[in-house]
Amino acid sequence: MHANEAATPAAIAPHAPDVQPRRRAVRAFAGLLLAVVPATLDMQIAATALPAILAEFGGMEQVAWVAAGFLLASAVAMPLAGRLGDRWGRRQVFAGAVALFVLGSLACGLAGSMAQLVVARALQGAGGGAIIVSLFAGIADLFAARERARFQGYAAGAFALSSMIAPTLGGLITDLAGWRWVFLVNLPFALPAPFLAAALPGARAGKPVRLDVTGAVLLGAGLTALVVLSERGAAGAGPAATVPWLAAAAALLVLWIAASLRAAAPVVPLHLLRERVIGAAVAVAFVSGWATFGLVQYLVLFLQAVLGASATAAGLVMMASTVSITVSSMASSMLVARTGRMRWIPPAALAICLVAMALLATMGAATGFATVALNLALLGVGSGLTLQLMVLAVQEAAPAEELGAATAMVTVARLVGATVGVAVFGFVLNACLPPAPDAAAMAAALSRVFLSALPVLACGLAAALAFRPAPLARQ
Repeated sequence: MHANEAATPAAIAPHAPDVQPRRRAVRAFAGLLLAVVPATLDMQIAATALPAILAEFGGMEQVAWVAAGFLLASAVAMPLAGRLGDRWGRRQVFAGAVALFVLGSLACGLAGSMAQLVVARALQGAGGGAIIVSLFAGIADLFAARERARFQGYAAGAFALSSMIAPTLGGLITDLAGWRWVFLVNLPFALPAPFLAAALPGARAGKPVRLDVTGAVLLGAGLTALVVLSERGAAGAGPAATVPWLAAAAALLVLWIAASLRAAAPVVPLHLLRERVIGAAVAVAFVSGWATFGLVQYLVLFLQAVLGASATAAGLVMMASTVSITVSSMASSMLVARTGRMRWIPPAALAICLVAMALLATMGAATGFATVALNLALLGVGSGLTLQLMVLAVQEAAPAEELGAATAMVTVARLVGATVGVAVFGFVLNACLPPAPDAAAMAAALSRVFLSALPVLACGLAAALAFRPAPLARQ
């Protein structure tokens, strides 16, 4: 491995994986993937089951938390799983994550009320988030740098495929077997995963490190306030309903940062941000989440409220983005696996996103579906190019004893960016809408939403230009 060009005075040792014999490593990767597919499916698969769930339980005021509870618990569990995997061993944490996910899936399938389902979804989300971090950290444990890029490309393909089929699969299962089987179907896939992944490394030798419980609690509380703020912002709530949550989120996250900087082993190792490659990669991931993934529901709103598309037609047009993200993510991973170089891919990706966002801002009520699909495909290309590379760069620059925690930083940054983006775009949209908007007024307001993403993407481009990783070693 090469030391990074921009190492800080307290040099950060690059990760040197304990590369397993290939057959065992590939089998372990298959086990990781076997658990990750249902975990990623469950981020979206419940959406098409919600009408059936509401028909049985009612509880419209709680229904948003069926999805939000899963995502919030995932966001909190990711850095915890990364840190615990570094200390207690990836194999043990992955097995625990699968057990938690299976228990949550079983509880969802047996839920007797909407409140019970929300709690079970949070349990399921905690397991799912820990599984996802275990996958990416596990790939780094199992494979050398260039081969790691290839297997992260395969993982990206699995993620994208899950996202594409989740709504359709959820509706099909609900119609054929009932909504409870949307969750129970996870069990036969997840249960064998830890046995296949037995080649993952166990606990590292060394002095036990006390977990930063205070930091974990403050991070969880801050993210909860942020999710509530995002939900209310997207729903068009006024200052009285949003400002208190904004203040709470800001205060809790500042307290979390202060606690993390004092902790011996913080849940999120913020000190690694001083390393140039890691800081730039985390910034790019945050901007990508904000300006692209945070925009998804507003793109759907444009298709339905401005162009009059049905839910099915909107889903088909949105697939242009999903497919292009999949293809570009796998292509960039394979390119890096072949050449070992990724220096100019993130700046090119952010430049593509800037062009695509500017094109989205020109759309109006007369725009055709084909034009929207082309613009979305271009945005997907830019988003996908950096999707796995930021994780790979951070893993290469981070010290081995903080590999999992560093990996989680990128994933959480992207998720938090998307959450912030949803809220900010919601505020922009509702500030620009007249009291009774028609299609033209909605198109004008959404154009301003897309324009508001341009400065964010420009900041991301500046961070990408500061991204200067060393070439990846072949072995």
